[in-house]
Amino acid sequence: MNSGMIANCIIIACCAILGFVPFDKKRTRAGWAKLAFGIIAVIGIAQGAVRLAWDLGWFTLGGEASRRLNGGLHMVGGVILGFLFSLILSGQLTGKKRDL
Repeated sequence: MNSGMIANCIIIACCAILGFVPFDKKRTRAGWAKLAFGIIAVIGIAQGAVRLAWDLGWFTLGGEASRRLNGGLHMVGGVILGFLFSLILSGQLTGKKRDL
């Protein structure tokens, strides 16, 4: 296993964990933030799975198709970062403690 495969497995695991963050009963979040967590989880797991399959050699592409797929995956990573930054800057990443 090379470092790229390990990184893809870590990305898949982290995105799966982010999918469960909105269900924390101790913190409240806005509705759009819960949706953003779900979008990050689904897109991140899909991106990690495609990259892992590509690294494992489960599919091969020609030169132009490889460049297009790589560019597309980089753009998807940028979208994920955009959603994460929106959660961080709005304070919704940590949420507000719920009064018990």
